[in-house]
Amino acid sequence: MHIGGLCAAEGFTCSALERLCGTAIRGPYKRTLSDSLAPPGTIIVVARRRHRAAGIRACLGGDGRPGFAISAFASLRRGFGPLGRNPQGAPSRRRFSTVRYDSSGSGTCGYSLVWPVGKIRVRRVLPACDGRGMAIAAEVTLRPATEDDLPGIGLLLSNAFGASPREDPVVTAQRLKLFPLERALVAVEGDRVVGHTRDTTMTLTVPGPHPVEVCGVAGVAVAPTHRRRGILRAMYTELHERTEAAGLPLTIFTASRATIYGRFGYGPCVVENRVTIDRRFAEFRPTAPDPGGVTLSSLDDAITVVPGIYDRWRRLVPGAQARPHSAWLIQLVGSGGQAALFALTHPDGYALYRYDNSEPRRLTAEVVELRAVTAEAHAALWRALLGLDLVDTVTATIGDDDPLPHLLTDSRLVRTVSRHDGLWARPMDVPAALSARDYETDLDVVVAVDDPFRHAGGTFALRVRDGRAECEPTTRTPDLELGIDVLGSLYLGAYSARTFAVANRVRAKSSRIVADVDRAFRAEREPVLGWFF
Repeated sequence: MHIGGLCAAEGFTCSALERLCGTAIRGPYKRTLSDSLAPPGTIIVVARRRHRAAGIRACLGGDGRPGFAISAFASLRRGFGPLGRNPQGAPSRRRFSTVRYDSSGSGTCGYSLVWPVGKIRVRRVLPACDGRGMAIAAEVTLRPATEDDLPGIGLLLSNAFGASPREDPVVTAQRLKLFPLERALVAVEGDRVVGHTRDTTMTLTVPGPHPVEVCGVAGVAVAPTHRRRGILRAMYTELHERTEAAGLPLTIFTASRATIYGRFGYGPCVVENRVTIDRRFAEFRPTAPDPGGVTLSSLDDAITVVPGIYDRWRRLVPGAQARPHSAWLIQLVGSGGQAALFALTHPDGYALYRYDNSEPRRLTAEVVELRAVTAEAHAALWRALLGLDLVDTVTATIGDDDPLPHLLTDSRLVRTVSRHDGLWARPMDVPAALSARDYETDLDVVVAVDDPFRHAGGTFALRVRDGRAECEPTTRTPDLELGIDVLGSLYLGAYSARTFAVANRVRAKSSRIVADVDRAFRAEREPVLGWFF
């Protein structure tokens, strides 16, 4: 058998490594390790099993005692074999694996091994290790946050997200209730905070609808002065180890950039459309509901009724989270440091909006949030919003299946100006995650999931009957293969397996299997992010 990675440190022979790892070093990899002491520094051999990305981490000592922290991480595009040739034998582009090694765990020595297929070379890099095998710059320490770190965290996050560094103290206090300080991680260089992340346990509605406890991540940032030093990877490693220990099936977060988090196994799972409506020309169809019942409310009045309406709504909608009181105070009282909010309330819905008069002689109403439990409440709220006389334009964020365009005589007035992801998800425990939601049709499929970052991947048998699923590891040949990030995108029903198959990110034995998966994973209601965090 080939293993994901083999590590040789000073003082270890090839035979000793074979005994240590419990497997033989086979094939061309055997030639790279002689049965003599490894030279000073490190030799690392990375093998592949079924062409999948793999890695191994070990802590060894030159005399057999713990002390050497060695980490191997590899990435190889699927379909390329270990000798740099594709299955048809044609030469392929070389792929590289980078490994950082610290001989003492204290940052006194560091090497990076760059392995082009067919040869090995070792070069010196920044000394680094965090003591768990995750390589970060030696001068940077990863640890839990303390109160002394709060000013540095505030500066880092305000710079990362373009916010004011002077946040209302009331809002800051509520954020600390929402994301307790003991759940925050910081990367520090001396007394300077150069990296930060925090998490909390959230209740997420999944298709069914069912409430599921998940890990919600926020405030992920690395200082622009400390890029490419392994800080983000180290923080996510620690974060995921915590989540795995807690037994939570999913991790979710709202991403500022789409190019960063796929490497950690995350995929977008909620789609949002930013729209504008020229209110001056908006007319409702004669058949559109006109139930009335909307009231203009003060924020003091709204905060007593809106949370209850939201809770009824979020229990029905995949992607929506339970909303703690602290989150409401940040939204309604703090208003995110922006213009004051106004509220329209209905027994089964509400709308929060603010005015923008930054353009001369042009007033815009920005709908910050509209939640409706019933179709009648949805229509009534939009009639009130499009009846704001002095407003020229109304802006809002809606989903693909929002009926607003079809309530108007001219559907083109609801003009989409941007389309983006609202939420990202990563399954942490594939059987637990797939068993937590309901499905629209019966399904029998064997799924191979590739996890390049953690250990959640494998081959699983998914069996659905009457909407409920059973999922367990299996040795059967897979019908469907996909990355764990793609599984995260499919999970709430916003994305189609067929679309990913066309992009070669889902591979199946037949198109029928892809169609069966699409039908089963489709949700009764389109997923919507409940509140930004």
